[in-house]
Amino acid sequence: MYSCESVHLTHLPKNVPPGTQIMLLKNNSIIELCGRYPYLRNVTHLNLAFNHLTRICESFFSSLSKGEGLKFLDISYNKLSGIPVALRNKIDYIHSLKIGSNDFYCDCNMIWMKSWLEEASNSVEDIKDVKCQEGLMIGTKISKLKDVKMGCYPKKIPDWGIALMASFGAFLVIIGLLMFITIRKWQEVKFWLYKNFDIIDKRDLGENLDGKKFDALISYRYGINLIKLFTTIL
Repeated sequence: MYSCESVHLTHLPKNVPPGTQIMLLKNNSIIELCGRYPYLRNVTHLNLAFNHLTRICESFFSSLSKGEGLKFLDISYNKLSGIPVALRNKIDYIHSLKIGSNDFYCDCNMIWMKSWLEEASNSVEDIKDVKCQEGLMIGTKISKLKDVKMGCYPKKIPDWGIALMASFGAFLVIIGLLMFITIRKWQEVKFWLYKNFDIIDKRDLGENLDGKKFDALISYRYGINLIKLFTTIL
């Protein structure tokens, strides 16, 4: 056993007797757990309660061995605002975990922790003390958080996006209607084009009218009736 409690440590000790399995480092001033510590591969019991931890790096967890490695971890009564991803992945190997009484910052990004605590409820001994201390729902147990009370809804499309989609949809509807009318009322459309824009389809001149020049010859069809409109023969 290696015990360095209440000695004002600011970092994990570097020189630890090989083969040490129990480390008692509570009530110090350790701010972060970063870097690799080879001796941690043998440690099964690590107590870091009542420190000033604000950050735990992934490199720290890479020092821990799997399976027969760390079994007990106490990081309660620190200043952690969240739980590092690496710890979530290690929960299968840790039999006893204490993380309560930290400065957990609760917002929509912390909703995942509710599900995680439910899955790890057999390992987290002080789950009742895992509460929101900053952000929203201060004082609420994280295991009791609700999406609605946190104001966590699916991300809304911004107003400008809705307006853009509505305008594009209306544009497509108008184009579709114009195409439908053009196909169903092609003869009427040709007449309207000539009347307003002096546009004529040369195919409507007819083969039997060779030698004559027309300013306009429009086929205007109603149902099965065909009307040929002649204007100003030169």
